[in-house]
Amino acid sequence: MVRIVSMVLVLLITLCRGGSPRTALAQEASPTVVGSPVAGITDTGKAAVAFVREITGDDDPLSAPYGVAIGPDGSVYVTDAAANHVRVFDADGASVGTIGGPGREEGQLQFGGADDSIYLATDLAGNIYVADTENHRIQKFDPDGQVLLAFGSFGTGEGQFVHGFGVAIGPDGSIYVADDDRSDVQKFDPTGQFLLKFGSYGTGEGQFLNPGTPTVDGEGHVWITDAEGSKVQEFGPDGELLDAWGSSGSGPGQLDGPTAVAIDAAGHVFVSEAGNGRVQVFDRGGHYLTAWDGAETPSGPFTEVANVVLDGRGTVYVVDIGTPRVAVFELLPPLASDLGTPIP
Repeated sequence: MVRIVSMVLVLLITLCRGGSPRTALAQEASPTVVGSPVAGITDTGKAAVAFVREITGDDDPLSAPYGVAIGPDGSVYVTDAAANHVRVFDADGASVGTIGGPGREEGQLQFGGADDSIYLATDLAGNIYVADTENHRIQKFDPDGQVLLAFGSFGTGEGQFVHGFGVAIGPDGSIYVADDDRSDVQKFDPTGQFLLKFGSYGTGEGQFLNPGTPTVDGEGHVWITDAEGSKVQEFGPDGELLDAWGSSGSGPGQLDGPTAVAIDAAGHVFVSEAGNGRVQVFDRGGHYLTAWDGAETPSGPFTEVANVVLDGRGTVYVVDIGTPRVAVFELLPPLASDLGTPIP
């Protein structure tokens, strides 16, 4: 109650001086954003996350990690663009194997080298979907690494890919693939049959200059960043634009090279940024809540964040390419207290 009264007083005073309501609220809350000694600070001054561990590959270090996905059993899958395979770690971060390997045959993977952003996704059954960029296809593996499905070919037609690098799975099993050369997203049914596409190159509503990897929330809405456009866009299951927000910069709530989105059941939107080397948290409407930059981790601050993923158990996984690792954090109140049932 005291905080509410304080906010109202600040708002009235600012309005009397000719300010705006948004300015008033910003003055009332002065968050510490980057370089904090704790993992993250919300606008109310409470920690947002706590560091748990780093996954580096230990004796076989990760070289160029981009995508991370979590299985129902807590297994951690990481694409390594330089190695043409997916690294598999157990829930404690110990390396337990790989999926794929260089080649063109079914079950093999061919990425475009260390600078090729490669992403993957898991479904509720624990299957792994990998964007096999240089083979212009999506491959679906079971948890043992056996191929269950492969679809796609090179081209700009329906169901084809030029650089299909990002993949996400909807609650109904639909498969979404982002292609940054085509500047669009294609939707497939669970068997890999083309359904529809949305997006095109440009700066208008529903367009992309450089789309990021997609994320699908529990309602089936598709969230996609635009790294060059410095924005986040939300689409319905049929590709209709629902919302768009974001602006370029390094301040709280601004974006520089946003790469991916993760969403929990409470509607918190986590956005990873390559340019600003941090993860920011927003509400569904794009209002800034908090951020952290990994300064408290053993490897130091993030330098180029490629991906952020939630595991459905209140844990956040952050991929940093510049210091090749996956940093693992636990959500703390007030974020954790609002979680309900998180969305993987």
